[in-house]
Amino acid sequence: AKIIKVQIITGDITYSASLSLSPYLIIPVTQNTDPKKMVDLLYFDIISLNGGKTIGKRASPIAAEFKHAMSKLTFRFKDTHSRYKVTATLRNCLNQATFYLSHDTGWEADYNTPDKRADYTIATELQLTSSPTEPDPLYIIPQYAANADITLSLEITDGFGTQVVEMKMEDYVELYERGKHYIYNITIDSGRIEFAPPVIEDMDQIEQKI
Repeated sequence: AKIIKVQIITGDITYSASLSLSPYLIIPVTQNTDPKKMVDLLYFDIISLNGGKTIGKRASPIAAEFKHAMSKLTFRFKDTHSRYKVTATLRNCLNQATFYLSHDTGWEADYNTPDKRADYTIATELQLTSSPTEPDPLYIIPQYAANADITLSLEITDGFGTQVVEMKMEDYVELYERGKHYIYNITIDSGRIEFAPPVIEDMDQIEQKI
């Protein structure tokens, strides 16, 4: 199998077989803070391979269905009169957690350690137009918005100065779930901001051969 190195996993991946019916991989994960370098971490269920049967050495590949371990956030900005620039930052995101790959695949998070949080810059002085502008998406570790105190900060600039508006993400989404795509449409017009709950989609599953 070809091994691709990505800048996301920190520490050693360990394997536990203490529970004979539910062995699992323990994967410490740190997401990149630069949206352009963020990794959409994919995984597959080892136990479901080959119909759940034992796998021996073989010449032919085994089909593996990959799923998304992260949550994807897309922000679309629009200004009907093209007069505003916006700097958008998603603050206090849980940036480090442990991914457990087993029968009960999921994340274990520590919300009490500040060093495991990060701010993600979505856009910097982005000139808005009447057509939606979509910066690079964010791939965040699945997390509870209230526990992490995730806040969207908008610095809105026109010819008269800059104002800062902050929104608590828990008012729109309680939990960012694994494998879900959250699409936010934000309209800034004459000092008024329209920010509705996101459209939520299942991310496409990817079939690959190993």
